[in-house]
Amino acid sequence: MAGCDQRFFVVAYGDRYECIDTENTDNRAEYTTEEMYIFVRQTSESFASLKRKLEQAQLRKATFPNRLPNGQFKLSDYLGNEVIDGEEFRLTRDLENYHSYYSDEGRGDSNEDGRKPRYDGIVIVEDFMMLYPEDDAIFTSETIEGIVYLKYGEQYVYCPDDHDFAIELTQELPDKSERLHMEYDGNALIFSHWDKFGYAYEEFLDHKGYIDFAEGEDLCFGNDNMQLHIVKL
Repeated sequence: MAGCDQRFFVVAYGDRYECIDTENTDNRAEYTTEEMYIFVRQTSESFASLKRKLEQAQLRKATFPNRLPNGQFKLSDYLGNEVIDGEEFRLTRDLENYHSYYSDEGRGDSNEDGRKPRYDGIVIVEDFMMLYPEDDAIFTSETIEGIVYLKYGEQYVYCPDDHDFAIELTQELPDKSERLHMEYDGNALIFSHWDKFGYAYEEFLDHKGYIDFAEGEDLCFGNDNMQLHIVKL
């Protein structure tokens, strides 16, 4: 069976599908029947975007959180320097503009047209993590029995099972099911639940950025993983 449109065509082999770029037949991506159902609803996407999402979906499914044995994972800043327990740092999603933003002593002031310069920081608001146009929150880390925990003040950053927000704070050491898993994708830090599929991504609404974890269909065609970089103070 085959189907096509102006940008690509699809060939089915049993329960497997292959999407092939019409301009370059060497450029192709395979996917399952389940992914095909979601794929059909994404035909407004370019082939390159579809292929990237398919590959990212397959990577997400193929890799349970990429966890090193306890004691082997270490946090490091964007320069590759190890972050030791108790050392203060910021998490930024915008490393390109980070230094210019913080070098501006009047960064909180409005510019000539009455608007503040746009920089979305990783902030803590009412004990949950989100993105907002202001300075990034200051974090530390603590290693307990070989597991690295992210901390804000004296509280632990964790992933509650049944709360409105994906990443919150708690005074108590999180249970395993609510532990925040951290790993590196290249030199970018990414988040997931400790024992669930799906990485954290960002979603903006009314100029505020909310953090959620990919699940269900989002595992196939969710937003890009939220990528963070550590900058020591």
